[in-house]
Amino acid sequence: QIGADPFEKIAFVVGLERFGTQYYLGVGFTHQIREYSKGAHCSTCSSAYSTPCTITNTYSLLSHTEAQLLTDVAEETVFSDITSKPEFHLDKGFYVFIYDFTGPNVAHGSRSDFVGLTLKGILEKVGNKWVDGELLHDKFDAAANQGGGWVRYAWRNNLETPIFDKVAYIIKVSKFGKEYYAGVGYSLITPPVIGNCSVEYAGACSEDNTLGVVGRIAAEIGVAQNSSELESIFHQASLGENGSFVTNFGYQPMVIAANRTVVGGVSGTGLDLSAYLTMQNVTSLTGDGFFGLIKAKGDEDGGGWIRYVWATVETLWEVSAYVLSAHYHVIGSVEAIQTFYIISGFKIAPAPRKCEAGCPANATCVERTAGLFLCECDLYHKVKFAELVDSCSIHQDQQMSCEFSEDLLPPDEDRQYDDGIKVFGTVLFILNLSFSCCLVGWTLKNKDHAVIRASQIQFLLCIALGAIISSSAILPLTVDDSGDTDGSALNMEFERANTACMLSIWLYTVGFVCSLAPLFAKMWRVSKLFHNKTLRKITISNKQLFKIILGLLAVDLAIVTNWTIAAPLKYEREILQHDKDGHPLLSAGLCKNEDSIPFMVALGCFHLSILLYGNVLSYKSRNIDDKFSEGKYVSVALVSNLQILIVAVPLLVIVSDNPKLNMFLRSGVIFLNDFSVLCFIFVPKIAAVRATRSSEITPTTDALVDTADDIAIKK
Repeated sequence: QIGADPFEKIAFVVGLERFGTQYYLGVGFTHQIREYSKGAHCSTCSSAYSTPCTITNTYSLLSHTEAQLLTDVAEETVFSDITSKPEFHLDKGFYVFIYDFTGPNVAHGSRSDFVGLTLKGILEKVGNKWVDGELLHDKFDAAANQGGGWVRYAWRNNLETPIFDKVAYIIKVSKFGKEYYAGVGYSLITPPVIGNCSVEYAGACSEDNTLGVVGRIAAEIGVAQNSSELESIFHQASLGENGSFVTNFGYQPMVIAANRTVVGGVSGTGLDLSAYLTMQNVTSLTGDGFFGLIKAKGDEDGGGWIRYVWATVETLWEVSAYVLSAHYHVIGSVEAIQTFYIISGFKIAPAPRKCEAGCPANATCVERTAGLFLCECDLYHKVKFAELVDSCSIHQDQQMSCEFSEDLLPPDEDRQYDDGIKVFGTVLFILNLSFSCCLVGWTLKNKDHAVIRASQIQFLLCIALGAIISSSAILPLTVDDSGDTDGSALNMEFERANTACMLSIWLYTVGFVCSLAPLFAKMWRVSKLFHNKTLRKITISNKQLFKIILGLLAVDLAIVTNWTIAAPLKYEREILQHDKDGHPLLSAGLCKNEDSIPFMVALGCFHLSILLYGNVLSYKSRNIDDKFSEGKYVSVALVSNLQILIVAVPLLVIVSDNPKLNMFLRSGVIFLNDFSVLCFIFVPKIAAVRATRSSEITPTTDALVDTADDIAIKK
């Protein structure tokens, strides 16, 4: 074409004469090496491993060399050009070697110092004692004379490197009145496995591992020299990860003969492809259609990638697979060449980020299978992928991120207290708070009344304050993990709920001591005074009683402080039910810590001992006039608390895994404890004040009025 750049061609020309006219006829081709095949991700193809590109590039380089020898080249320069010129070399180890049929090497693209040596001499030079040079020469000779073929042999490049298997394609070249054989080869080694790369996902590493499986099996079939070797290849391919050719993480090949028979790589070998698909319950593929897709791509130069849908009753996958044809022909045999198609692939699904690269925010490293560690999004987070631009990758690695998704949250009623139970607890607290405040106001208003003075106003106010503090423990019980947008409660890391767990314990403990310790102290004082068997004077001041109250409070605070430091309760949400996609349907959140049980037992035993001892004192003082001891009402208050505690503990254990019932019961127990104490202590006094005026108080009652902050009774 006019204006186009000139290029070199090679043609084979013959002359003939017909009807008195002489003609010459020719057929030619462009004398230019075709573009070499790339490895995975457009990388330079390496001769160090068996991959589809190594087979293609072997043919390409050898064909270019053969074409060069067809031209009118000088014997004195052509072999040295093949040894030294870049056009007869490829990066990553591809080169041409040529031997005279009589033995000596005439060109060697890797080692110019091999020129002039026989194969036997070269093997001795590199220290390869495992290969018979003369026998290898005969193998090359036989492959060349049959029109070309693959030869397998052991090799080493120098004395320092280990022995490894190589394969080379050998052709015969006639030039300068002599016969030569030329070859190009590569290592018969499966590429290194790209770790943590599963067939469950599509990524850059999936491409590497698939090409390694397909290329190695194709190379093995090409160099097999008898049916036993061929069957061994099919058997090894069928062993999966336990075989010689298949990488781990699930990359399983399938080998199909040209007659559509599955011969290796999967279960069901020996079946026609249609029968195999039927056995696998595949509904999306037919034998004819699937084989047509495989054959069309496999017959292309170097094979290629195909996509198909693998659907059964239980699964639906889109698969990306590489197909490569391989040809089996025994050197020297007159039997026809047999063609096989090797196919291996993986599911087309974004690959979670491998843990060694670091997990994104809101993701956790999980071992999916043995040795396979992947990043997975935390609960309530949806995975998103953004493709990284890489036009050379059939399947690209994708940038993983985890975004919070309200769609993944279970319904509110299935993961936290509903508004009704929270309102219930709040109302109980308000009732006790209001009642306590009214009683405090009434007490202060009637502080000069003899009934109040005889009961000691300090103790009455302490009881009311204790009831307020204890009832306020209901409020932290209404706190759950509402507003937890990142699933922190699943790992006991939602701080608001964690704080509420221990705050409830602190409030109830302090309130319990403030409300019940005064009753205990008063009963102890009355018992000491009225059961004094000596005639000595006994003086028990209010200061002494407050020391008892403070002592009891100190023990409580010591237990709770150590509990808070050593094993604090923390709010944990546990998923109880998932849907088929793994999304939570039902969950429960409770304050938990198995290490806190000893502290619970210690606190419970201490409170129980106070109640039991208080009840013992009440029993001993049962015959003392109520004007002196208030024993009946104090006893009833203590007994009431003990009964509530005995009934409540087993019920709390029964409903420990149900947040709503647990909240309902605990709120009710706290309310009843405090309300009953207030009623039994204050209501009789209100009735007494209403029934009698201060001037009508009897001298006996008035004698017990503690105006000097102490009581002294001489029996």
